[in-house]
Amino acid sequence: MVVPPALLSHESTEHYTLQYILDAVIACMGEIDLDPCSSSREIPNVPAARHYTAQNNGLIQRWVGRIFVNPPFGPGVERWFSC
Repeated sequence: MVVPPALLSHESTEHYTLQYILDAVIACMGEIDLDPCSSSREIPNVPAARHYTAQNNGLIQRWVGRIFVNPPFGPGVERWFSC
């Protein structure tokens, strides 16, 4: 898979979803059951019932329910797009 250079050009892999996007997602889906690539389980940006962080490796966990994904951009981002 060829990864567009823009996805690898960031200094950090952490990019938080803006609130107006989360509001639209919640308006569409009702609730978010899972954020498989959360930055934190204690203070998550995405108001999901369940969060997987880098320590849990959301790529190898079971995904169930209404899922919102904003993957960590940078080296390795292609793994999130080839599942």
